[in-house]
Amino acid sequence: MLSHVLPRLRREASREPEIARRLERWVGTPRAIGSERSRVVVPIGLRLEGGVVRLFTTFTALGTPTDITTDELTIEMFHPADADSAEFFRRRGS
Repeated sequence: MLSHVLPRLRREASREPEIARRLERWVGTPRAIGSERSRVVVPIGLRLEGGVVRLFTTFTALGTPTDITTDELTIEMFHPADADSAEFFRRRGS
C-alpha cells in the first residue's frame, strides 16, 4: 500500500518543506518499510465517554491537473471501524 500512496504524499508534502522533510524521515524508518506488508486499513482509537471509538479515514481529492480551483481540495471522512463504534454513532444520531 505504501508504494501506492507514497507518490501522492510526496506531491502534497512538496508544498510544505517541513512536512516533506518529516515524510522523508519517516519513509526511511524500518516501520515505514514494514507497513507495506501490514494492514490496508489502520484504525485510530479515540477515548470518548468512557469507551474507545475506533475509526478509519478516507480521503477524496477533487479536480484535475488543469483545474486550479479544485487542485488542492481534499475531503476527509471518518468511518466506524467496528460494530461497537458504529453503534456509538447510531445512538448519538437519534
